[in-house]
Amino acid sequence: MSIQYYPNGIGGYPPGDFLDTCKPLQTSGNVWYVSSLIGTDAVAPAGQNREKPLATLAQAVTNALDEDIIVFLQGHTQTLTAVQTLAKSLTLIGEGTVSDKPAVSFVMNAAATSLFNATTAGVEFRNLYFPQNLQANASPKVAFTGTGTDGLVRGCYFDCGPTDTGTAISIGTARCRVENTTLISTATTRAAQPSSAIKTPAAAFSGLVLKDVVVSAGTVGFSNFAAVDFSQTAIALLKVEGLSLLLGADANFGSACTGRCNVQLATGGSRVQW
Repeated sequence: MSIQYYPNGIGGYPPGDFLDTCKPLQTSGNVWYVSSLIGTDAVAPAGQNREKPLATLAQAVTNALDEDIIVFLQGHTQTLTAVQTLAKSLTLIGEGTVSDKPAVSFVMNAAATSLFNATTAGVEFRNLYFPQNLQANASPKVAFTGTGTDGLVRGCYFDCGPTDTGTAISIGTARCRVENTTLISTATTRAAQPSSAIKTPAAAFSGLVLKDVVVSAGTVGFSNFAAVDFSQTAIALLKVEGLSLLLGADANFGSACTGRCNVQLATGGSRVQW
């Protein structure tokens, strides 16, 4: 193992994710750069030079090893037609913002499949934008399915539209943190509401943190009873701080959940049932 030293950081600039903009940075893994605008896919070590990035997420995941960082340069956009399984402990970072949203986006153009499925420990999503699915799709956009994954969603933005008949983030049998992230219903008719923002399957697990998360029901809300739905799960060590429930977005925590909850802002009749 060799320690990589980046005296000027890994090249990002504010506004953006802290890990992308901090300096200096030391890491035991490698940093891979990706750009759909100027990149070319090739096997490793291609992609480790910021000036010669890869073109696609899939090639970066192939080239990377556990605990590596994948940086998507500003303006990167990618449409997936099949799930990207993350079976390596990777950190995915999007650079930059546009109109207060992350400037890097991933969207799904298929039915019945997730964008990302994190099946191992330590997968992180940072400063990424997820528009509504291009087809009706009942699968979660981001799913944490591995036991004890210690996953992270930070600084991301989810549009939940009429094609999103599944939840935006699904957290099951996995420790996870969702921080500084916005999830909003963008539907315009009640007949075509998205399902929910964050949901947990039935399997019990321990350790879920929501910190400074904003959930908005938009103009017509979500079709699920609650936009944040932990009603079917026995979650131990549930810690919710600085949650904003806007325009009638509700949260439902099951009676078997244990922990604490702080809602810093609730508008439009939003409520927490526990």
